Amino acid sequence: ETLPIDQKSNTTTTKYYDCKECKDTVWKLDENAFATKCECVSLQLSKNIVELAGIKSDDTGKSFKNFKQTKFENIDKAKENAIQYVKDFKDIEKKRFNSICFIGVVDNGEKKGVGTGKTHLAIAITNNLLHKGIAVKYFSYREEITKIKQTITDHETYQRGIVTGK
Repeated sequence: ETLPIDQKSNTTTTKYYDCKECKDTVWKLDENAFATKCECVSLQLSKNIVELAGIKSDDTGKSFKNFKQTKFENIDKAKENAIQYVKDFKDIEKKRFNSICFIGVVDNGEKKGVGTGKTHLAIAITNNLLHKGIAVKYFSYREEITKIKQTITDHETYQRGIVTGK
């Protein structure tokens, strides 16, 4: 949409909206000037929930169905465990030990966990639980532990990181 800036100089600017329906106001007016919330509100809320859960936009489509089996042993069992974890989550969510973690191994200096599908399975779990309306958080163990170690001497930053994840 092109909007005039200055009537005297006749200059204009182009304004781009994320939502063309409501022009980022979150309200739409019908022919009777009755205001209703725009659909973009729920879309933005969904995006915020996914972002807070630690899922990048590229990963929102990761699921158990599109998981590609790899040659690594035990990945079939890991996938079965991941699917079962989602099925059993309502029964285990209030228990103390209710988390799941996929860890690669190093054998004689050789990394045997890279490219096995651990991240895909963890994100598939997160996506499944989010679709069920369950608030969850996906994070890379290595990245989060590194952040905690970097801030542990600064009590205020450390506490903020533990509580908010930032």
